[in-house]
Amino acid sequence: MRALTLHQIDEHAHSLCGAEFIWGKQDCHTIAFNMLKLITGVDLLHLVDGKYDSEETARKHASRSGTFVQNGQGILSKCINKSDAKIGDFLISNSGKEYEQIHINLGGSVLASSPEHGIRIYPMKLYRKFHPDFEVVRANV
Repeated sequence: MRALTLHQIDEHAHSLCGAEFIWGKQDCHTIAFNMLKLITGVDLLHLVDGKYDSEETARKHASRSGTFVQNGQGILSKCINKSDAKIGDFLISNSGKEYEQIHINLGGSVLASSPEHGIRIYPMKLYRKFHPDFEVVRANV
């Protein structure tokens, strides 16, 4: 396992900013698995990369293949206190549901993706407004 510096995590997140959202290629799950690989060196991207091409097929794939946390068992620490969240932690909304949304904590901001807006960085305050019930998960490094 390896650890990226906080600067490298932030730099990688900013390199994605402005990119187009593409189901199964550049969406919240593929970004999260890619970030997990960058942080830990463990490659689980193959579990989602190219496996779906729409919201409907993404939901079906997730119900068959498991959640981000389930697939990252042993690599991720579940349910970090929100007040202890650090840069590089994964913010999960709709946790435990059929299709969870996964975003990357950048400290005072969040890397998020959506079909409507592509891949963007939002202020944490705005993120909390639209995702008040998110959970925090950290990669074990």
